[in-house]
Amino acid sequence: MPRISVVTISFNQLDYLTRCVESIRAQGFSDYEHIIVDPGSTDGSREWLTENESPRTRVIFQPDDGPSQGLNHGLSACRGEIFMYLNSDDELAPGALDAVNAVHEMHPQVDVVIGNGWTIDIEGKPIDYVRSDPFSPLRYSLSIGNIMQQSTSFKSRLFDAGLSFNESNKSVWDTELLFDAHSMNAKFMNVNACIGYFRLHPDSITVSQRHAQDIRNHQRRMISESLGPVVYSLNRPLSYFCRAGKKLRNTVLSLRSAPVFPGRSG
Repeated sequence: MPRISVVTISFNQLDYLTRCVESIRAQGFSDYEHIIVDPGSTDGSREWLTENESPRTRVIFQPDDGPSQGLNHGLSACRGEIFMYLNSDDELAPGALDAVNAVHEMHPQVDVVIGNGWTIDIEGKPIDYVRSDPFSPLRYSLSIGNIMQQSTSFKSRLFDAGLSFNESNKSVWDTELLFDAHSMNAKFMNVNACIGYFRLHPDSITVSQRHAQDIRNHQRRMISESLGPVVYSLNRPLSYFCRAGKKLRNTVLSLRSAPVFPGRSG
């Protein structure tokens, strides 16, 4: 059985998909499986996946009703003790799987390990270093609980206990997964390690802002369900000061030790 399961959802992103796959296959750590879920690409992705099979790669060609359902399809096929997931336009940093495995091995009681990473451009060049925050619903409501999804890993026992992606959430499914894990009393841990790269491009949800209203609606719902609507309304004005403090902290940390882009895998 593989130690780490990595799930990638992909739909008509062949140019990025090849780089994502290479970033995983080039890892020095070999005890993994890579599950790629494609609901019906027509850009050559399916042909490329078929022609570039690997013993550690499994492909699921199955229609879905959005990214979160696709991730659940991939999740149902996982066999590893540790779970990670990447969109097809994202990548892993060199040595990422080794680092993830080492932390989970050293801290078996921890359920969710959160690392740092970089945003990259279309060509894979670094843009900004992203230092993940410690996560909790309260910190998230204050805008100081944001994490780098590409650098986050989970013990599979959480999913055995019922954790899954909310298939009705088609914009911030990654954040809701953290909220749900927190509600299950999962143990979180941050590590100062560069794990993943988050690609920014015109078609991404973050850059295009095409789901901006939907994102706000889900954020309001998640925070209100977890903390109550009164806390949500009070925390909004307080978040300005919290963000300012976070920016100052990150600036000081970067001055002490300037982040270095590790390069690309593959």
